[in-house]
Amino acid sequence: MAYAVASTGIHCRAGCPARVCLHENLRILDSRAAAEATGFRACKRCGGAKDGPPLALQGP
Repeated sequence: MAYAVASTGIHCRAGCPARVCLHENLRILDSRAAAEATGFRACKRCGGAKDGPPLALQGP
């Protein structure tokens, strides 16, 4: 699952520390690959395209 923001063209991992977007701009896609295929780029704060578990599941 990938969270994408239509107004910025960015997709994030779950638990990203970036500011929360407006609900009307939120897009939920099946995968990070699907987000990139539709033109969204990875977030620079959480590295939305990097492999690994969602940030919310990682330890400190």
